[in-house]
Amino acid sequence: MPKLRTYIARLRRVLFRAPLLGKLAGANAVVGAVAAGLLLFMAPHGERQLLLALPLAVSMLVNLVLIRLALRQLEELGETMRRVSSGDLFARVGRSPFADDDLAQIGTTVNTLLDGLIAEHARVRELAARAIESADDERSRIARGLNESTAQTLAAVSLRTRSALAHGASPELAEELGVIRELTVDAMEELRTASQVLYPSVLDDLGLEAALRWLGRRLESQSDVEVRVEPAGPSLEVPRPVARALYRVAEEAAANATRHGAPSVIHMPVGMERGRVTLVITDDGGGF
Repeated sequence: MPKLRTYIARLRRVLFRAPLLGKLAGANAVVGAVAAGLLLFMAPHGERQLLLALPLAVSMLVNLVLIRLALRQLEELGETMRRVSSGDLFARVGRSPFADDDLAQIGTTVNTLLDGLIAEHARVRELAARAIESADDERSRIARGLNESTAQTLAAVSLRTRSALAHGASPELAEELGVIRELTVDAMEELRTASQVLYPSVLDDLGLEAALRWLGRRLESQSDVEVRVEPAGPSLEVPRPVARALYRVAEEAAANATRHGAPSVIHMPVGMERGRVTLVITDDGGGF
């Protein structure tokens, strides 16, 4: 019995995987053989026309069923392509036991290509994340260098000028030293702002929401725009690589809006949706 079951299962696979033309030819041959047997051995002469019409009808029905089963694979292939074109890269062509072997091979090839496409997208995302992280690490290093070296040098100049003023310089020298000190203080403030623009330390210290609020205050100080950062919850923990990427997206989008659209309000709702961080940036400007 096990051998018989194995033989039947193997025969079923061979029949189901046969080309459509072979299925049609085989089905028609079986129907024709049955009809010939009925006509020759069982039917009286007057009933042969009726028995001849019946196998023809059965043959047409079998042909329609076989064609329908074969075309279902094509329909599923088309549906998969529509889902992929709409953005669902995880759509796959299912396997049907009745499908033509060539059509089944096409479905397998399409699934293999989609698997490769997803792997390629993952590789591109990883490379992009590494590039963003590397660039931000470099910006952070430069910003720290500005604060730790150049800013300290300017602070030392400011202290020396104040010390010189305290030791009683002549009026002309005191005036020049005062100007130098004011310029030094202004340079320190500009350097601090530049280092924060280059890489906002608040992004690593306090997170994405605080960095977006700092970005909003900076934009408000530079233009007549109100920036509304709208968190979805009380706390939002975002991995640092994701927070860095979203901050750069928000920075570029807000800069484009103020540069081209002249908006009065920019909205930045940020939150979590089904385990994913979402950031939507909208404005009431005129656009390009």
